Amino acid sequence: TYTVQVVGVFASGETDPALLEATNSPPAVPGNFTAVRQDPTTIRVTFDALSIADLGGYKIFSDASSGFTPSAGSEKYDGAHQAFIDITVATGTQYVVIGAYDLWSDPADYTTWNYATEIQVT
Repeated sequence: TYTVQVVGVFASGETDPALLEATNSPPAVPGNFTAVRQDPTTIRVTFDALSIADLGGYKIFSDASSGFTPSAGSEKYDGAHQAFIDITVATGTQYVVIGAYDLWSDPADYTTWNYATEIQVT
């Protein structure tokens, strides 16, 4: 939630301040999210682009533990939509999630995002 104070300024003076509150929900989950191993250390991720005017980008995360919490340490990609994205991962089973952020979001605050259902990649 953002609070904005607005004051009208005229030649004769100023108006009393008015407070406006605005909320901005995080973007929806990208659709048709897939994650498929290409080789022992590469996973190919695909998803549908979101159509929102204030889209900032997408982040892809992976970890060896199911149910992991996305963080800077598990971040594998930060950027725009592409036909596919290859992420480098450790060998063995990986769990992959994707989330989108908008221009109002803090791209480092992963706690308020909507994430796609985790995909297990073996």
